[in-house]
Amino acid sequence: MRPTDPRKPLDGLRHWATTDPHRIAVSDGTTSLTFAELLEAVGRTAAAGRTALDVAPAGSFLPVLVDRSTRSAAAVLACLLGRVPFVPVDASAPPHLIRRLFVRAGNPGFYLNGSMRDVGISGAVAVDPTSSIDLAERQSPTCDEPALLLFSSGTTGDPKGIVLSWRAVEHRWRSRDAEYDAEGFGPGDDRRQPLIIPMDSSWGVAKLADVASGFTEQVVDVARMRPTDFLSRMAQFAPTAMAVPAQLARVLAQLPPRLVRPLPSVRRLHIAAEGFRYEHLDGLRAIFDPRTTVIHSLASSEGGREIAGGFCLGDAPSHGPLHLGRPLFPRHLRVVAAPHHDVGVGEVHVSGAIASGYLDDPALTAERFYLDDDGRRWWRSRDLVVLDDAAGTYVHAGRMDDVVKVGGKLASPDDVSAVLLGIDGIAAAVTAPVVTGNTTRLVAHVVLAEDATVTLHDVHEELSARLPPHAVPSAVMRHQSLPLTVRGKVDREALMRGPFERW
Repeated sequence: MRPTDPRKPLDGLRHWATTDPHRIAVSDGTTSLTFAELLEAVGRTAAAGRTALDVAPAGSFLPVLVDRSTRSAAAVLACLLGRVPFVPVDASAPPHLIRRLFVRAGNPGFYLNGSMRDVGISGAVAVDPTSSIDLAERQSPTCDEPALLLFSSGTTGDPKGIVLSWRAVEHRWRSRDAEYDAEGFGPGDDRRQPLIIPMDSSWGVAKLADVASGFTEQVVDVARMRPTDFLSRMAQFAPTAMAVPAQLARVLAQLPPRLVRPLPSVRRLHIAAEGFRYEHLDGLRAIFDPRTTVIHSLASSEGGREIAGGFCLGDAPSHGPLHLGRPLFPRHLRVVAAPHHDVGVGEVHVSGAIASGYLDDPALTAERFYLDDDGRRWWRSRDLVVLDDAAGTYVHAGRMDDVVKVGGKLASPDDVSAVLLGIDGIAAAVTAPVVTGNTTRLVAHVVLAEDATVTLHDVHEELSARLPPHAVPSAVMRHQSLPLTVRGKVDREALMRGPFERW
C-alpha cells in the first residue's frame, strides 16, 4: 500500500516517478520510457497541447494520432494526466475518416502526432512538444468540463462521439487503483501488464492509465502476431496482470498443448464480457496458474465498468456462460425489465461516472440518457442481463438491438454464437442476420481449432438440441480467421465478403 492516496492520476505518476524513477513505465519492445522520463514527457507535451488549444475554438479537443507504439502511449498519457481535452484517433484509419474526425473534434487546425506514421493530412500541423512549463502553473479545468472524446468503432459513415468529463475519467481510475492495492499488488516489478487494447478505445485508454497505478505497460499488436508468438513474448515480459478481449482468450484456449507457452507470472486475468464460457477456461488452465484470479466484467465507454466478478481459475465451474458478477457500485446500477424478452431478462441502466452525452447529437443523447424522479442522471446501456438466483450474480443475455425476427419469431444471434462456442473444436464464432427481400435468416461464421475433429453434422445436432428451430442457422460458413476491426471486435461488414467456404 502506498503511503499516500493520490486522488488524481497525475499525482499517481509523480509518486512512482519519485519512488521508482528508473523502472520502465512504457515500452513497445523497441523503445521505452522510465517513470521519470515519462513524467518529464508528460509535462512537456501537455504544456504544448494546452498552448495550442488556447488559440482553438472553445470546446475543441486536441486530436492525437495513435498506433501501437511507446510514442502514442506517451502522447495519450500527456493529455490524460496533464488535463488536456483530447480525442485519440487511429492512425491506420482511412485519411478521409481521420480528416472527418478532426473536424468533428472542433477543427483546431493541428494535431498531436503520437503515431510513427505520416498520414499525409494537409492543413494540419503536428504540435511540437519542445516547450516546458510546470503543469501547476496552468489553471486546471473543472471536474465537469469535457476531458475525453471517444469515437465508436467503424470505418464508414460518422461514428458516434462519446464525451467524458474529468470527473468520470478520474473516478474510473481511482476505482481501479483501489482494486490493485486491495488485491495486494506491491510496488516495483510486481506490476506489469501488456497493453493489448487499441489506444483509441475506452478500454485502451483506461488500461494505459494504469501506468499511474505503477504498472509497467508493454504495448503489443496481437493482430500482427501469431498466438504462439504472443505467448512467447509474454513469457519474456512475465506480466503479473493481463486484460484480454474474449476473442483472444478463446483463441489461446483452443491452442494444442504442444504450442502452449505457460505464463505462471500472471496473477490477474481480466476477460471482457463478450460471450465467454466456463468451458473455454479448460484451455487457459494450461497457460495460467490455477491460483490466477479471473476477472470478468460488463463495461462500456459511456458507463465504465458496471458489473464485475472474480474467481480463482482452478475453482471455476466446468460449463455454462461466464458470470459477470455483481454491480461494482450498487447505488449506480439498476436492471429494468426489457419488453419482448423472457421474464427475468432486464436492461442495465447506469448512473454515477457516466458520459456527458454524444457529440453534436442531442437526439441520441435524449434517447439514451434520462433523469429519474430524484433528479439523478442515468444511461440506458442496451445490454441485457439475467440474475442467477442461486449464485446471486448476473449473466450477460445479449443486447436489446441484437434480437431479430426470423420467421415471425424473435431470435438472438448472440445465443446462437454462445452455443457454437460451447462445441469442442470451434475456436471462434459469430452469427449474423442476413436479410433478403422481406426474409431474415441467420448465418453462422466459425473458425475451427487446429486439429479439430468436429463435423458439420455434430454442429447441427448440437444447435438443434439447444435452440428453437427458427434460431438454427440456415448456413454455417468456415473461415481461416474472423475479420476484426482495429479495436479487436469482429468486423461484421467484412464477414460476408470472405474469404470463407460453406461447410
